[in-house]
Amino acid sequence: MRTLFVFLLLIVTGCVLLFAMSATPAITLPASVTAIGQSTPVSVQVSDPHGVREVALRIEQNGEVFTAGEAHQPSRRIRWQKNVPDGS
Repeated sequence: MRTLFVFLLLIVTGCVLLFAMSATPAITLPASVTAIGQSTPVSVQVSDPHGVREVALRIEQNGEVFTAGEAHQPSRRIRWQKNVPDGS
């Protein structure tokens, strides 16, 4: 019974630590963009101290969704990243 309690305590502690160490990504959009067309260059910066694994930029107009860009990074399950520099 004591072993089960210690095991559950370790799982709960791990989940709490994972939640506490998580950060919300910061998204920066340029203020100069007032309208978007087919050839309008738009730069979006997404940063997170633990790195960003996936970003998708979608634009919705008149009920239609258009994918403007995507970026993917491989996931890391063994080691968590800290203080990851912003990528392009």
